[in-house]
Amino acid sequence: MVATGHIRGWYRNRNNIFWTLAFPIIMMVLFGGIFGFFQGSRTEVFIQNEDVTGGIPSDLSVRLVSLIESSDLVTLRTLEGADQTAISHIILIPSGFEEDVKRGRGILTLKETGSGSIGETLIFILDTLNIEVSGTPRSITLREEALDSRGSLNFVEFLMPGIIGITIMTGGVFGAIHTNTKYRANHVLRKLATTPLRKSEWIGGMMIYQLVLSLIATVIIISVAFIIFGLTLVPHVVAILVLISGALAFPGIGMLLAKFVPDEESAEATGNVVTFPMMFLSGTFFPLDVMPQSLQVVAKFFPLTYLNEGLRAAFFFGDIETALFDAAVLVIFGVTLLVIGSLVTSWREE
Repeated sequence: MVATGHIRGWYRNRNNIFWTLAFPIIMMVLFGGIFGFFQGSRTEVFIQNEDVTGGIPSDLSVRLVSLIESSDLVTLRTLEGADQTAISHIILIPSGFEEDVKRGRGILTLKETGSGSIGETLIFILDTLNIEVSGTPRSITLREEALDSRGSLNFVEFLMPGIIGITIMTGGVFGAIHTNTKYRANHVLRKLATTPLRKSEWIGGMMIYQLVLSLIATVIIISVAFIIFGLTLVPHVVAILVLISGALAFPGIGMLLAKFVPDEESAEATGNVVTFPMMFLSGTFFPLDVMPQSLQVVAKFFPLTYLNEGLRAAFFFGDIETALFDAAVLVIFGVTLLVIGSLVTSWREE
């Protein structure tokens, strides 16, 4: 009954619908479109040339590299010194490549994650090289392998869990602040103290309400990412656990903040003080490892960090151990703050 009441109050308010559903979609389309466009115009590909003798690459490998560089679809980078977590495509020219081609059995290896294939581009380039070498498209073949690289996501793949995380965070924090502040101003909390309703039931209802909104928003965001950006994923069932843990983590923050908010007009500003730093320092829009070390340490104290990383681990990498760890951190954080928040909120004094 409590959760049903919260949900009815939510859909009667158009502002709630916008910030819970429309705003995350706008962010997904806006950021994904801008950065996805600039990333998608040319694919960044790393190459490792092992067909080297005395430090000098073979003539055939040099010609192959030249053909790949001339493609309008590929930006070629050297593998040495590159950040391995940012790599989605690797071309490997094996040792003895030129000699193998002369024997009619040259093999070029392409390793990729699931973030888009350049296989067709390479096949076209190899056909050109084959004709140059032997006059037939048979001397060199392409072997494609999966690249197991933790953290290898394109921007849209990286962004989507972050948008889900922001939605859950803002819904939990602002929902609890607005509800508690509004009901306190209207003396509803004091009236609740005279009913058989227990405080634990009230909090439980709020948690169910936040969870329902989180699941709805997640489905919508994933659908938008699939329809507009062609993003595909195979989520593990543990992703649901991470979402539930995330819905548990943030209302406690809102309950604590509501204790110090004097009126409804101050609620949004107070929530922004907490949510904005988390939004930009928790790996939502860019990886944590690009930030200064001091900020990386700070990020470890934000629950949104664990929600973002847990969702990426569950959605894209199948890293169940990491996802479960992040979920456990969120549960501990959420339960602790909910207990503290319930203790500092006294219905009879409101």
